[in-house]
Amino acid sequence: MAQIDISQYLAALTPRQRRLLLALIGGAGTKTQTAEEAGVSRRTLYRYLDDAMFKSALEGTNILLLRATASQILAATGTAVEALRRIAEDSDAKPAERAQAASKILDCFFQHTEKILQLSL
Repeated sequence: MAQIDISQYLAALTPRQRRLLLALIGGAGTKTQTAEEAGVSRRTLYRYLDDAMFKSALEGTNILLLRATASQILAATGTAVEALRRIAEDSDAKPAERAQAASKILDCFFQHTEKILQLSL
């Protein structure tokens, strides 16, 4: 995966807040586990989560990560659709496999079309 620069969000945080933000985006588990990983108490975790600056940094970092993930998924979509197309067209494949591949392609098409329509409204 390409390097994601979250330094703009980390710059305004204290070292403890940085550790907590990284633990939160790392998905450590429960709030207790996340606080322990970051070296802060649960109370401090909740205090930071209520802090506007920390919330902004966490949201901004999450948006960057989501965009990077979406970009990777989009890049792999063509390969996935091509693999499904080959299965759907493979006369040696079982009819159920061909039908399932064709159905997946149509599902993806309709979902994509629906999103485009929603964006254009």
